[in-house]
Amino acid sequence: MQRLEMGAAIPAAASQTVIADFYARAAADLTIVRQTSNNMAAGNLGSIHFEVMERTFPPDEIETEPRVEAYSRLSNGSGDTYASEFGGDTLPEGWSADDEPSASLIEDREIKLGDSIEAVQAVASSPAASVLSSTEKASLLRLAAGLRDGLVPRPLQAGADDVVADPSQIAAPAAITGYASDIQIWRKPLARGLAEHSGTTTLHYTWSGSWRLHHTHTYCNHRTCPRACSDFCMTRKCSYFGPTLSGWRHAPSSLVPAGQMGAGQWHSCHTSYSVNSWRSHNCHDDSWTQLQWLQGQGSGASPDHNRCNDIGLFRFAPSCSD
Repeated sequence: MQRLEMGAAIPAAASQTVIADFYARAAADLTIVRQTSNNMAAGNLGSIHFEVMERTFPPDEIETEPRVEAYSRLSNGSGDTYASEFGGDTLPEGWSADDEPSASLIEDREIKLGDSIEAVQAVASSPAASVLSSTEKASLLRLAAGLRDGLVPRPLQAGADDVVADPSQIAAPAAITGYASDIQIWRKPLARGLAEHSGTTTLHYTWSGSWRLHHTHTYCNHRTCPRACSDFCMTRKCSYFGPTLSGWRHAPSSLVPAGQMGAGQWHSCHTSYSVNSWRSHNCHDDSWTQLQWLQGQGSGASPDHNRCNDIGLFRFAPSCSD
């Protein structure tokens, strides 16, 4: 792998071009290894480690074709996650959606997130990426798109459908140092508008004179992922902007226990997945549970609460005020 030569400072306007060129050159020697045990493809580009895999499940009640889910992660290769995407029915070995990534220096963190974006672009265009499916490539590119959106300063003004937990702390938290976790609800129409699919993205920030992105998690909740397009594109319905805290809030992930339908699967709900949600849960139940935990209502919205195990059918994405 080629190295950037140390020397005179790079002008700010040219720095991103130099980084992109570095990863493009590095990708020429990229090797992607596919594990036989779980079909996970992984590789390293500079200091960025990427993992991605595709899983296929039988058609659900409203599908005629098998359901395909993708799982991807960008990290430092030692457990510190920059961004991840969870398709819906599994939790890859060694992954966690509720871990506490290292609170590295903000300046270094932003460099790593920027490097992750450039690395993904280089991987996607590398000849080595021929071993990746189109679903896997798209998953990695969504991670990069989410990081790119998140590196824009945290919004200080909410939209009409957004919810701000503590308006006084959005711009300037009371604490000198602090943490905040936001969640976005994404949706697309189904059945000619008679129903929707929903998924979520959580964004986790640290305060250093302004809110700076630290890491993201995306939950596809068994179907189309946030930022993806299939028959229709997923669009953001609303955002919940969390308060300043002493640590991040994360959505839950639970293993469906033995003896239950869907045993061995991982969801935010502690029950099996079913579109009709009869004594099980659908995508909106997962999205609602994820929202509740980001709102700090985890104790009242445990992964096996009534919404995850009732006979009610929720057809539309939750609102951020739910």
